This record gives sequence, structure tokens and C-alpha cells, in this order.
Amino acid sequence: EDDLYYMMDAMVDYYYDSGILESTADELDIDLQQVADAVAAQAKKDKVGTFDPEAVYYVVEADMDFQEQNV
Repeated sequence: EDDLYYMMDAMVDYYYDSGILESTADELDIDLQQVADAVAAQAKKDKVGTFDPEAVYYVVEADMDFQEQNV
């Protein structure tokens, strides 16, 4: 459960740092694999753990689906 919270926080950090949150485009093309890879790399850097980028991808994808349904 803590890993999931970490992943969610790391995704938001990635979106913020990449400028995605400040985009004015009507439609964004977000590379979910790139987000998953960044989250996995950040977890390793922060010594939170070793996350499989493929597993993280499914969390990123689920979050994106949720966000799209609730906009």
C-alpha cells in the first residue's frame, strides 16, 4: 500500500516537473511507458525499492483512465 502511495506521488511529481500539468493543449499525448520508467527510476534513486517498470505501467495506465473518466 505504501508503494502505491509512493508511485502516485512520484507520478504527480513527474507530471509537474515535465510541465504536463501546465500545458494548455486540449489533448496531450503522454507516453505512459516514459512515466512508468521515470517512477521506477525515482524509486530506486530515493531508495524506496526496486519497482518493475512494467508493473508501474499498469498503475500509470489505471490512473490515466481514472483521470480521463473524471474530467
